[in-house]
Amino acid sequence: MPLDIQLVKNSDQESAVRRFWYEIYVEEMGRHAGQSTYVDHDRRELANPRQFDADLFMATQNGEVVGTLQSAYVGVADCSHYIDFYKLAEQPLARLERASITSKLMVSKHHRAS
Repeated sequence: MPLDIQLVKNSDQESAVRRFWYEIYVEEMGRHAGQSTYVDHDRRELANPRQFDADLFMATQNGEVVGTLQSAYVGVADCSHYIDFYKLAEQPLARLERASITSKLMVSKHHRAS
């Protein structure tokens, strides 16, 4: 079956992505299993505080989320966490203005190694 890859544009898509992240991070990997600011166990959703400044893409197959990718453009988004983490302040400003940080590259277990 073909994949549909699209930019997440509405709250229903965002909720589907947050549930997909929950399945992988909490259920598969056991991360955030306890109390966390970013996890909602009742709704089975994992929030992402940096999502609002980034472009979020989702891959779906038969209406089900099977992958995600998030890209934040350093010159536009609040990437201060990543600038410290990756020591990007050492890079020339001209390079940072064109740089992006990719995160949340996640693939469902049924599509890994295929």
